Amino acid sequence: MKSALCSFVKLVRPYDSYEQLPKPRQNYNATNGYHTPYSNKSLMCFEIHSKLLEDCLQLGRLQLCEVLLMNDSRFPWIILVPRISGLRDFHELPNENRQDLFNEIETVSRTLERILDVDKLNVAALGNQVSQLHIHVIARSNSDCAWPGPVWSTGKTLPYSVEAHDKLVEQLRQSIEGLTY
Repeated sequence: MKSALCSFVKLVRPYDSYEQLPKPRQNYNATNGYHTPYSNKSLMCFEIHSKLLEDCLQLGRLQLCEVLLMNDSRFPWIILVPRISGLRDFHELPNENRQDLFNEIETVSRTLERILDVDKLNVAALGNQVSQLHIHVIARSNSDCAWPGPVWSTGKTLPYSVEAHDKLVEQLRQSIEGLTY
């Protein structure tokens, strides 16, 4: 089972050249007077922390963040990882990227509310085990096995079956506005 699920995860590697960098949004460049959403240098060095790759399945990317699905079927759990190297905490995020991050958190939150039976959304950035800035967006239900407590360290992880994974990934990819994969 694990080997089949692992095939869905791909490692995000640093870019080899500036030409390979994702293009910033329209109207966000130095020549027309607007700021760039992130520096080329920070993107070239970006990699997702190995612990996140070990625990998650990659869904795709939004304008600023890589979008991961925690591989624990007990809790629908998305993790957003800003593609800026060296970030550990929210206050380190450049000012020009803060609204983008909030918008992506909102997009993922609203998607989870729309496609799942959600009683409460938990949004958190702890970083005690993985210091790289990443934001957890967890769809909670009053019937889940950890309710009303936290999901962290609650029993044994239950990875998605291939069928459940495929169904949820397809739903999320079709529903998260702006997601590319």
